[in-house]
Amino acid sequence: MKHIIVFFLIVGALGGCAPRQVFVTLRDVPQQPTFVVIPANNIVYQVEYANRIEAALIASGVSVVSRPATKSIRTERQLTQAEAGSEDKVETADATLIEEYRAYDDLGADYMISTFADSRQIKIELVSTKEILAALTVRSSSNPSIADDSNEIMRAALKSIGISVRVN
Repeated sequence: MKHIIVFFLIVGALGGCAPRQVFVTLRDVPQQPTFVVIPANNIVYQVEYANRIEAALIASGVSVVSRPATKSIRTERQLTQAEAGSEDKVETADATLIEEYRAYDDLGADYMISTFADSRQIKIELVSTKEILAALTVRSSSNPSIADDSNEIMRAALKSIGISVRVN
């Protein structure tokens, strides 16, 4: 009897842990979706990586729009003692909070692709909802005879979110 119970527990555990594929269906995919590619920052190698991803998108047959103008915004303000973390009555040195961020003019696209050259990652975001639809890593090789797989990765990613692509 013990062996039968142990057998069913093992079969139940293995059956419950079996891998399965999950598919997500996106609705309301535009007929002619547009994309904009935004690099992590404006350093040359980041922009070059974004340009490579743009080329992969164009090779996939989707519409890519120009990057919007970037505004760098910096704000500074003096902190109070409570904000600076000083709760006693002792006089503290002046503390300043500095916030820096980038803002974009209207993106003019349905989807935004953020690229990060250092980690070779790409994020695809639906602009209207700010939902991240895919996060990918593009394989790279130091061997020049082995090309990166950005074209294949982009085609697969676009297909997975319901966008038809051109196969070369």
